[in-house]
Amino acid sequence: MNLTTFTTNVASRNYNNLIFNGAGGNWSLNGNTIGVANDLTVSAGTLLLGSSAGAGTLNVDGIFTVNGGTCNTTNTTTAGTINLFGNLTLSSGTFTKTGSGAGTVNLIKSSGPQTFTGGGTISNANAWNFGNGTTANTIQIATNISASTGVFNVNTGTTVDFGTNTLTVTSGAFNLNSGATLNTTNAAGITTAGATGSILRSSGSNTFSASANYIFGGAITGTGFTGANNLTINNASGVTLSAAATVNGALTFTNGLLDIAAVNLTIGTSGSIAGTNSTKFVKTSGAGQLKMTVAASNVLFPVGRSAYNPLTLNNSGASDVFGVVLTDAISQSLNNSSLVVNRSWNITETVAGGSSLSIVNQWNGAAEQAAGFAGGTTPRIAYWNGSAWVQTGATQAGANPFTFASTASLSGIASATYSIAIGKDDAFICTAATTVSLVL
Repeated sequence: MNLTTFTTNVASRNYNNLIFNGAGGNWSLNGNTIGVANDLTVSAGTLLLGSSAGAGTLNVDGIFTVNGGTCNTTNTTTAGTINLFGNLTLSSGTFTKTGSGAGTVNLIKSSGPQTFTGGGTISNANAWNFGNGTTANTIQIATNISASTGVFNVNTGTTVDFGTNTLTVTSGAFNLNSGATLNTTNAAGITTAGATGSILRSSGSNTFSASANYIFGGAITGTGFTGANNLTINNASGVTLSAAATVNGALTFTNGLLDIAAVNLTIGTSGSIAGTNSTKFVKTSGAGQLKMTVAASNVLFPVGRSAYNPLTLNNSGASDVFGVVLTDAISQSLNNSSLVVNRSWNITETVAGGSSLSIVNQWNGAAEQAAGFAGGTTPRIAYWNGSAWVQTGATQAGANPFTFASTASLSGIASATYSIAIGKDDAFICTAATTVSLVL
């Protein structure tokens, strides 16, 4: 059947709605470009795009549904292309290519949601493009989708939203490109090997650009995540970072904590952190550090463990990258342990020496204070130099939470690793006068 016979009153579209429902039928584009202004359905028979008659292109503005029969992008060396501006539903039947030519499916709605629903058979190596680099659409994976092979590309400006669903690509490739966005609430996040997570496979590997954007709403990020332009945390129960990562854009907290556990999280020199509060922060439950560059301006490290205890650093010395791990206890010996806040901000600098730090520490009241702290009078901020405490004065402000701000810079820190703590009076150093009695 020649599909160019009819035209509509819609510019560049030959049909308003089109249904193929003839068992054993074979409908070919015969090298032409065909447009459907509304919905296209394949229920039986075969719709063929590329053929010996030439390359064929199909443009569908509405819903493209395959619920029986076959959609074949090419049966020869000639390419066949489908441009979808609406939703795609492959509920049954087969989507394939039987020739060696390039078969391409483009989901390119200019903006807004565009759903992809599976259930049928997807076979052979078609190229699937989510967006074209200029669209701002969101591909919503509405069900689990399985393809025996193929190349799935998520392009700049497009978001692919998996929810808890999965895309299984037995072989072939999945590529999240620079400037694209991946949104998942899968409990296993994303993995390169594809044994678990939103994109599954039995061979090959997934590629996740460190210049893409990621939104995680599941329990972990998965080891496929190693860097981002922008990273958003959106799980009220918290997300755990599975591998060391660098965020060069914005780390944004929508819901819940980001537990960096045993791996480091680095915020690039142009990066930022937004949306933090007492329920949304970077949790340092293990040895993993929150790393940021600190120069002569205030930099907030929104860290916590059992509670939110952020640290602000301002470095009037040589700019350096500082890693911070908060613990809920002070491990070094103290002169008077009843006069401290039971928190330690453990610091690692990339380059030892050269820093001169102004410091603001935050804590949350009596539950974090040692028994005698409230009765102390003189605030202190101190750092452990490896063998002794070095302290400076501080000014207390606020109430639940409270802050100590250093009254003088801490400088002369020679070690690349040290701990900062806060207390009062002689918590760190004995300053009381000593009386000596001589008996003659």
